[in-house]
Amino acid sequence: MTDAAWIAFLEDDDEKVSRKNRAEKRRHKSLNDLSDYSRYLQDATVDVKADALLIVEAGDLHSALARLPDDERELVQRLKLDNPPISVEDYAKEKGLTQDAVWQRTARITAKLNKMLNKNIP
Repeated sequence: MTDAAWIAFLEDDDEKVSRKNRAEKRRHKSLNDLSDYSRYLQDATVDVKADALLIVEAGDLHSALARLPDDERELVQRLKLDNPPISVEDYAKEKGLTQDAVWQRTARITAKLNKMLNKNIP
């Protein structure tokens, strides 16, 4: 290889290294800028762990509700999950029951759901 060819090779190689270094500096600058502004990107009101736990618990509750008989599932749905929920008084009138009977059924169903959900906890 002649001296001129060798010098051209080294200059070309230096140019490639220089371009790579510039690109790497830009990447690091972008990452540094991002970390400087990350406090503005984060929502301090969001608790990801708690939200994930709620999703798991909601899935467990949905599974437990699915295992209830239709009449019990309907009572929970109408009194607790509907938006807006029906009042105990209105539900009792609709079903021809006393309010005390509805409260007793609600207590039994709640105990049954708690038992189902606690079985899923290790």
